[in-house]
Amino acid sequence: MGKQKEASQITVNCLQCGIEFSTYRCWVKRGHGKFCSRACEGKWRSEHIRGKNHHAYNRVKRTCEQCGNEFEVAPNTVKMGHGRFCSNACQNQWRSENLVGEKSANWRGGDARVVCSQCGKEFNTPRRMVRTDRGNFCSKECYAQWQAENVPSGKDSPYWNRVTCRCKQCGKEFEKAPQAKANGRGKFCSKRCMNEWRSENLVGENCPNWQGGKSFEPYTTEFNGGLKRYIRKRDNHTCAICGKRGKSVHHINYLKEDCRAENLITLCRSCHGKTNVRRRFWTTVLAPIAQRAEAA
Repeated sequence: MGKQKEASQITVNCLQCGIEFSTYRCWVKRGHGKFCSRACEGKWRSEHIRGKNHHAYNRVKRTCEQCGNEFEVAPNTVKMGHGRFCSNACQNQWRSENLVGEKSANWRGGDARVVCSQCGKEFNTPRRMVRTDRGNFCSKECYAQWQAENVPSGKDSPYWNRVTCRCKQCGKEFEKAPQAKANGRGKFCSKRCMNEWRSENLVGENCPNWQGGKSFEPYTTEFNGGLKRYIRKRDNHTCAICGKRGKSVHHINYLKEDCRAENLITLCRSCHGKTNVRRRFWTTVLAPIAQRAEAA
């Protein structure tokens, strides 16, 4: 890998100071690798990308759709479909006057005239609420009163007959609703006991995610700091899943002995943990990304 790394590096001159420095060939193909440092890049941009050379220099005149005043805006803003209003105040005022009622993107058919199921009073309510129980009552008081009169309570309630269960961890007896025990949720008296039982029993071969102890196998000598730095620089220190800054180098096919550059990719700590499950899916997603990055 060391010979492959040296062969992929070339010597170029900095556009700002002229000093020779080494960079990766793939960076030059992407249009990067022109400056020896960020300081030189920032200085060059401040001297060259300004005035007429700046992409937003040639501003165009527009007329505000709300107040009619003329204002200037960058050309790319017009291409993106913006630049219709001179300020956020005009934009909000135009929306409050034009995007209301049936013209609103959130229009759901307006209010419906409904008769309260408890007191018989007529009232307006959104049509989407009519489908729910709350949409048939004019107030919370009427809804609560209807529930007290119609919903079974006391011994008639399905939650009245609670059953006694015994905690699998501490042995303490506790009460649960019958359907909770039937669904298998009446095994522990608290989350603390459940977590303690899992940490003692669902480990090693007893864990459903057990892969034969692969996580305890050592990495090869090829998977060293130099290789990791090369992969991070190749991926611009960016996570391939979420786009945030990444530091972890992940084996795409989950084989620690396979240290080819096409099998390695940069991930952040959070996304690296996500790849421990659904391995076939993440292998299919990440393999083409690493291959394109290495071929560039």
